[in-house]
Amino acid sequence: MGVSSYLLCAKYSAKMRIKMDKILEKWDEILSTVKHEHDISDISFDTWIRPLEVYGVEGSTLYILVPSEHPGELFARRRKRA
Repeated sequence: MGVSSYLLCAKYSAKMRIKMDKILEKWDEILSTVKHEHDISDISFDTWIRPLEVYGVEGSTLYILVPSEHPGELFARRRKRA
């Protein structure tokens, strides 16, 4: 990798980091907007939307992490143990 390639990558990484920082800074506001614009109940919001986490940004694509288990399955499994 040449020096100019490295500088280009560094600039790109810095831009992505700034985008990511802005998204993380406004994540709660973004989730709240989704809740209100789509008239999502508190229970549904807390179950399905609030657990979402920002994973990364690539170009104009936002990658979001979702819980690995369906909340109902998790509840049923915990109930069986009790």
